[in-house]
Amino acid sequence: MRILICSEKFCYDSSTFLYNQVIELSKKHTVKYVCSIRENEDKFPYDDVEIIPYKVNPLLKKIRWYKEIYDISLDFKVRDFFKRFNRIIEDFKPDLIHFHFAYEAFRFIANMDKRYLSIPYVITFHGYDATMMLKRKSYVKLINKYLNAPNAYAHLVCDFFREGFKKYQVKIRQADTIYLGIDVSKFNRSNRNPWNSKTGKITFVQISNFQEKKGHEFTIRAFKIVKEKYPDFNWQLIFAGGGMLIDEIKKLVDELNLSDQITFTGFISPSEAQQLLDSANVFVHHSVTSEQGDTEGCTNSIMEAMAMELPVLSTYHGGIPEMMDDGVHGFLLEEKDIEKYSERIYEIRNWSYKKECRDRVLKQFNLGDFVSNLEAHFQNIVSKHSK
Repeated sequence: MRILICSEKFCYDSSTFLYNQVIELSKKHTVKYVCSIRENEDKFPYDDVEIIPYKVNPLLKKIRWYKEIYDISLDFKVRDFFKRFNRIIEDFKPDLIHFHFAYEAFRFIANMDKRYLSIPYVITFHGYDATMMLKRKSYVKLINKYLNAPNAYAHLVCDFFREGFKKYQVKIRQADTIYLGIDVSKFNRSNRNPWNSKTGKITFVQISNFQEKKGHEFTIRAFKIVKEKYPDFNWQLIFAGGGMLIDEIKKLVDELNLSDQITFTGFISPSEAQQLLDSANVFVHHSVTSEQGDTEGCTNSIMEAMAMELPVLSTYHGGIPEMMDDGVHGFLLEEKDIEKYSERIYEIRNWSYKKECRDRVLKQFNLGDFVSNLEAHFQNIVSKHSK
């Protein structure tokens, strides 16, 4: 197959999953990537990437901004982008086009010549594009327009998104759930020394961007309760990652006098993430729905932690309950329930590494099966539309 993959960026720090997909598919198929911005080319090398800047004149940009704010309409057509994108389609002649993130997908589709709108295309919904954005009527209108064509298909990374589609009256003719996967071979536990729950320090880790939906604030407040209720409990908490809320979170740690036990590493590479998980005892990820309604799908960092056999503390949020079972792979609790969260933090001190966690990832969230399933999905679509 000749597959054209499109997104606004290729590849930002937390989008290893995009890169892995491209590399794996390119082993059997001809894959070209189109983006407007390319980042981290040294970390994510790939030869066949076309960059088309999406430039809008200031006045038009301001008008579009007002339209979006007041939910009037979403208009993405840009003359130069239109010409260059269609030239790529004409030269590459894709059998299928795969768009990541629905909001970005509409930018590309709106700039496709009518001659190419019959090419089968798949739009992957990852998170905010299947939750927060659904509150905008103009956005839902575009989904209903572009995903009800006979050659249009939706790829959902978790079943949870179907609830939002139903709630906001999103009508999609063809939607399949295919779970993303990680390269499990890169996440093997080497440190198997059990910790001493009475005298040893237990290390809790979270690896994520500092965004509201990642729930750092509630994790910190829960650990504050733990420190006050169980002063003899020897623990440390390590936050890895960066993002716009990091200074605010560091300030909260200082205000609660937890700086001796909570540390920040900043951005880390995939190999550094593996090393950090190898030194940890428990993974924490208290996902919450943001004020704007942004929600997680199936979180890659949880997959990686489970592949490392770490028990996980997380929430009944988004696609996370599809990844793990409460009491088996760790604990799930309601969002923002820091009292219950603190109890689970203390309770999980008696757990050891969980083979069941890795088994779950091997069975349901490994990269090989994900790519095979996606490839079969693409082939079925191409076969259907080549008749």
